[in-house]
Amino acid sequence: MFANLPGTTFGIDDQTYGQAGGRLTGLSALAPPTLTPSQLLTPAPYGTSNITVVDPNFKMPITHEWGLSLQREVARNTIVEVNYIGRRAYHLFGAYNANQAQIFGNGFIDAFNIVKAGGDSPLINSLTSADNRRNAGETGSQMSAACSPAR
Repeated sequence: MFANLPGTTFGIDDQTYGQAGGRLTGLSALAPPTLTPSQLLTPAPYGTSNITVVDPNFKMPITHEWGLSLQREVARNTIVEVNYIGRRAYHLFGAYNANQAQIFGNGFIDAFNIVKAGGDSPLINSLTSADNRRNAGETGSQMSAACSPAR
């Protein structure tokens, strides 16, 4: 039904249903596995051996746009114009914002301030462990402090 909406459908292939007599009571055993949003980017291909169901709580995305424009001549050869454009959307597709910065609740700010003061932070060391700009024997905290424009 919604073949081109990634993440809103999930195909299940149950070979035992039809072979075992297949009554509607057997459908309750069909449960999708726990998947991450990135694994649902490409839905399973449609075929004759799978049943495609839609989430019963699915809501179609809705967007509203509006605009207001005022223009007045305030003096000879002088015009003042004010414009407003608005947009509101509901029920958009997406699981989470991958670009959302989470630096306040996870200890990153504290680790950053430790490195900024010249200390060594295990969190910064682990975040920069695979960085190829580190010199031999240098911790991630030392490398970050050396790259700081304040020093």
